[in-house]
Amino acid sequence: MYKIKQTPEDFVVKEVMDLPKNSGSFSYFLLTKRNKNTYGSLDIIANKFDIAIKRISFSGLKDKNAVTSQYIAIHNLEEKYKKDFDFGDLEIKFLGCFDKPIYRGQHISNKFDIVVRNLDKKHKKANFIENYFDEQRFSQNNVEVGRVIVKKDFALACKILGKLDTGNSISLLRKYYGKNLRFFVNAYQSYLFNIVLFNLLKDRKDARVIKYESGLLFAFCVRKHSNIKIPLINFDSEIKGDKLKRIYDLVLRKDRVRKEDFLIRQIPEIVSRGTTRDSQVIVKWENILFLEDELNKGKIKAVLTFCLPKGAFGTVLVKKMFS
Repeated sequence: MYKIKQTPEDFVVKEVMDLPKNSGSFSYFLLTKRNKNTYGSLDIIANKFDIAIKRISFSGLKDKNAVTSQYIAIHNLEEKYKKDFDFGDLEIKFLGCFDKPIYRGQHISNKFDIVVRNLDKKHKKANFIENYFDEQRFSQNNVEVGRVIVKKDFALACKILGKLDTGNSISLLRKYYGKNLRFFVNAYQSYLFNIVLFNLLKDRKDARVIKYESGLLFAFCVRKHSNIKIPLINFDSEIKGDKLKRIYDLVLRKDRVRKEDFLIRQIPEIVSRGTTRDSQVIVKWENILFLEDELNKGKIKAVLTFCLPKGAFGTVLVKKMFS
């Protein structure tokens, strides 16, 4: 069985993003973290600078068990903080002041340097991947919390999150999570997307179906299929194509939810317009090497260097190539 992330340095991710051209009141930093998630890292920075976390904007969430670099922007930061800082497993490099915050999904792509260990043989590289969300998207009851929020059972959401409901569950959720409640809804939408994509592909003759310990089912194909823009289901989603409509209808009915339920009037600040996601993405390879694995005697390791569009998971490529 292959191994990844035996050390944090075995999984390195760097955002690729164009910086603004005009100066302004937003201080940009390159945040590099080791074994920390994005939100936890932002909490540390906010505490160090004595600012509200809502003043920090960023483009994408990055893995915890890795070494990752991503851009952040802080509004109206005091002059004394406009420099580089080293907080141990978290470093920030000051890049300058610009006129715009960073919005979610602003980066162009992610560059990956991944070491896959404990291999018995060389493997062929995959030039495309089915664009599943991977397991890290669904950790810590994210999907279940998102599901009950969509179903308007806010008291149950508090219970799952371990927050004592004092009678106003919506206020409690807002207090602790604010707009970050949207992340739970996004996790649920991602979960439904994966089920739909799996059902679109599983019956193809060249499909290989794999079930993981987490319960996720992936279907990987040998040949590229026609790319489909699949909605991340929302109240305003337009589902095109009879087969896609039929699959989404079955998936939603099984979960006893309707697309109209994603209009959450009780917490309007977490409602956003619907988006779509490609069913497959192309892998832009830079290099692949097979070397002796110094951590696993008698085995070899693969050193992968490649780029994927924003939102695509490098771990899905690893699953497709080495499972």
